[in-house]
Amino acid sequence: MKDQGLTFCVRVPKSHHILRLTGEIFKVEDLAKSFSNGTYLIDCMVDNIWGNVYIKQLPDGDILFLFGNCQPKFLAQLYQKRWGIEVCFQNLKTRG
Repeated sequence: MKDQGLTFCVRVPKSHHILRLTGEIFKVEDLAKSFSNGTYLIDCMVDNIWGNVYIKQLPDGDILFLFGNCQPKFLAQLYQKRWGIEVCFQNLKTRG
């Protein structure tokens, strides 16, 4: 995967599939069940975009499925920071 100079990380709905360079297609739910502590995948295609994946089943049963172009081990950290900023903006908008 080539670095495009812009780092991104998004949470993707678990209904999306992951295509590997080998041609294998994975369902997110299956990977989350297979790796209870989470797993990282590099060079994957999701919705016709190449990137890296982090998948983890959360304690409430929901699945955290992150996709981005940074190193896979940093996807969760980057998303956590991004979510903190989102919550800050939400609070500023609703509380003035």
